[in-house]
Amino acid sequence: MAFDSLTYSTQTFLPVCSSRFPLPDYPLQLEDLLAYPLLVREQGSGTREVLEKFLASHNHCVQDFASCLEVGSIHVLKALLLQELGVSFLYRAAVEQELARGQLRVVPLQEVFLRHAFSFVWRRGSIFSQEYQDFFTQLQALSRGNAPGEHLPD
Repeated sequence: MAFDSLTYSTQTFLPVCSSRFPLPDYPLQLEDLLAYPLLVREQGSGTREVLEKFLASHNHCVQDFASCLEVGSIHVLKALLLQELGVSFLYRAAVEQELARGQLRVVPLQEVFLRHAFSFVWRRGSIFSQEYQDFFTQLQALSRGNAPGEHLPD
């Protein structure tokens, strides 16, 4: 079975902590972060899966951190970060406001940050293919602040 897809967005996945968390501002090795508590999403979360694959590619896992606290909500996870309770790995889009306000900061790592594509996927030849593409276009327009049908900037 073949599929068609459209990439909706590509997001950067990066380590973050409170702007007051006691980490240096210079680039660290991933191993340096292992001494700190890790705040993660629950098993089965896409965010957790991306993190686990990243850590595995560097021969680590979440259990390698000083401690690991699982949280079932991104909002609770961010609140714990703001309370200076550890570090986490999240998509930039999820913490953009907190970064802009200076509440959270990106932990500078020497390792390359991940970029992950979010895509719409459907069965090739579906009778709904055009509707899926139209919905995709409308959603992109809304996320860019344009009215549906309005010309989208490149």
